[in-house]
Amino acid sequence: MDRVNDTKVTVKLTFSGNIDVDTPLVFTVGPGAIADYDGAALTAQLPVVTAVEESLVAAAEENPHLNVVKLTLSGRQFAGRGSIKDTLMISSSDGGAVEILHAAIVSDTEMTVSLGFNEDIRSDVVLTFTLGEDAISRYSGPALTAEVPVTPIAFSLTASTETPLYEELLNGGELITVKSPLTEANLYWSLIRLTLTGREFNAKLNIEDTLTFSSIDGRIVGQNDITPVGDTALEIDGEVVDIDDLVHLNDIGFVGIDAVDRVSDTELVISLIFDGDLDTDSILTLTVGADAILGYDEDFTFEFPVTAVEESLTASTEFSLTEENLNGNIVRLALNGRQLWVNADLDEITDEEAITISGIEGVTIEDISFTQSNWFVGYGDAIIELGFNDNFDTDATLTITVASPLIVGYDLGSDKKFTVELPVSATRQSDATVSISPSPIALTSIGEKLTLNLDIANGENVAGYQATVSFDPSVLNYVESVNRNYLPADAFFVEPILDYDWLRDPFSDDLILIRHVTIAGNTLAEARNGDGTLANITFEVVDYKPSEVTLSNVYLVDADGKRWEVTTENCEVIEPPGLAERIFGDLNIDGDVNIQDLIIVSNRFGVKGQNPADVNGDGIVDIVDLVLVANAFGANAAAPSLNPQVLEQLTAADVKEWLTQAQKITLTDPDYKRGITVLEQLHKALIPKTTALLPNFPNPFNPETWIPYHLAKDADVTLHIYAMNGTLVRTLTLGHQSAGMYQSRSRAAYWDGKNEFGEKVATGVYFYRLTAGDFSATRKMLIRK
Repeated sequence: MDRVNDTKVTVKLTFSGNIDVDTPLVFTVGPGAIADYDGAALTAQLPVVTAVEESLVAAAEENPHLNVVKLTLSGRQFAGRGSIKDTLMISSSDGGAVEILHAAIVSDTEMTVSLGFNEDIRSDVVLTFTLGEDAISRYSGPALTAEVPVTPIAFSLTASTETPLYEELLNGGELITVKSPLTEANLYWSLIRLTLTGREFNAKLNIEDTLTFSSIDGRIVGQNDITPVGDTALEIDGEVVDIDDLVHLNDIGFVGIDAVDRVSDTELVISLIFDGDLDTDSILTLTVGADAILGYDEDFTFEFPVTAVEESLTASTEFSLTEENLNGNIVRLALNGRQLWVNADLDEITDEEAITISGIEGVTIEDISFTQSNWFVGYGDAIIELGFNDNFDTDATLTITVASPLIVGYDLGSDKKFTVELPVSATRQSDATVSISPSPIALTSIGEKLTLNLDIANGENVAGYQATVSFDPSVLNYVESVNRNYLPADAFFVEPILDYDWLRDPFSDDLILIRHVTIAGNTLAEARNGDGTLANITFEVVDYKPSEVTLSNVYLVDADGKRWEVTTENCEVIEPPGLAERIFGDLNIDGDVNIQDLIIVSNRFGVKGQNPADVNGDGIVDIVDLVLVANAFGANAAAPSLNPQVLEQLTAADVKEWLTQAQKITLTDPDYKRGITVLEQLHKALIPKTTALLPNFPNPFNPETWIPYHLAKDADVTLHIYAMNGTLVRTLTLGHQSAGMYQSRSRAAYWDGKNEFGEKVATGVYFYRLTAGDFSATRKMLIRK
């Protein structure tokens, strides 16, 4: 109570109790409290104090496991903000055990309660919360209660089996799984997906400890875990077992857990491992312990049928195996019903012992690889490269054996093996001879065509053939090959196959490029006998140099499909007579040194070794050789011939580049200086005096035409095509171009007779207008259908 002044005081009240009905509050002041007063006590009454009905309301927060409840107090306040767990009680209408794990006041009138609830609710129940008077500030009335109805949540645990597609992950995508039943073939690394509805998995437990496997027929037992211990032992369920004692495990088999992945609170993925061999179908039983699931008190059991698979080994080759193609041939092994290890960590067992080959003397395994080499995938098909350097006279069988150490799911002690047999045809010797003619043959002019014959003599019952022709690409360039008259006109001529090899020159140790073309033909008609020409092979002469055109992998096929080896004769390629007396710089030996010879030199820039284009003999073809050839043009070099063929192959830009290179070299040789002068004159001749738009060709045309032009200086070039009525039909933007003559098909502007939308234009007269810098000109052309 505080004295405000001589006539006023303020009174602060406290209250502890409980008012059930409205009541007045009366203040009495005795005479002793009043100065100079000895009369009766004075009283004052406040308006009626309204009674409040205290209440407690409980509400469950959104949570599938009923582990958080909010209590709200009306008409009073909580006694304090500390823990009041001891003043709060909870009971269930079905007598179930519910525990208060934690209670906390969050405001004067609200508190939260965390519950522990470890039983399954199978029918509606009511949870009752009782709050004692000690928990309520200045309250001495009866305890307050609040109820929360609890409805059972639909609860289920489902399991599905899946197969992961690891190849998708290797190719840059996400790991994809597909639902599939369990088989002996996919059991290793298959997945079991567990999905909860209405509950969550217990995050505080090691889920793997709550999972167990068993089998109704004893063939798949326990949750066994295998770990290598050194090179000679395995640890199985904590027990170290010597590898030599593991043979019996092949008759039992066991399934283990490789990993458990918690995808979410309601989803687990179990990755399986498997060792053993199933002879009959089995059932795998998975038990999920009650502790794995929050608020649940029973185990879950699932049964998965496992189909036994009869394993088999298959082999495939790109080509049927023959004595001739055994060496270097590739065999692909696939194990049906199992997988082959890609990175088996078996130090004591080599690939050669895990995969063996037999049946033909001299056949070896040169290399073993796998289709998948990523450790994450771990398995794939085996790729074997064969080696063979012997021969045999009769058809034979090649046997390939794969042993258990290279098979996923077989323990190291197993002696399981799989074999596959491949037939190999022996190649018989024929009396026939296949040769290349004519031989020897003198080279013609550079750039000219050279046709050789693939001849056969003493052929007998020939229904088909194959031959590989090898040549030096620095001398000859392959153009085409065609079937000739030995096989019938309706014979099938296989598309030629071009290939190459790098061979080391035994004298210079340099690598030499050798090109090959393989040709083949066959007929279903009557087989042929006797002599004739199998095919023609056409080359373009690239350079003058002695070389050889050789034959290899030549065989004949008879009407029964059997192969026959033959005697072969190669072709010698020689330089043309009198090559040593040719005119200096006349590389194409046409009797004149001209622009064609310059082009030959430029096409061989950088070529090393013996080469006619290396006119100064320094071992490499370069700009010096080109300038020296230009010097040999003769007295008419100041006015070089610019025929259409030259303009097709040579431009002012080419010559300008030559001059740039030549002028960087400080040679004082008079021939070199004169050669540069010739190139300058040639460059000048290739640049027209005026810019001009030339007539298109052909004209009239249908559907395409070429529009030539000259540029006296560098410019941005654009061509517009208009219809007779002036409508713009097409714009050809040719870009920035150097000064020169653009009049050959390869350099002129090209129009395909279509508008901007790719539609063919109508028959009639059209105008084309060329713009090049400040130059423009227009001409007329005609499309005729």
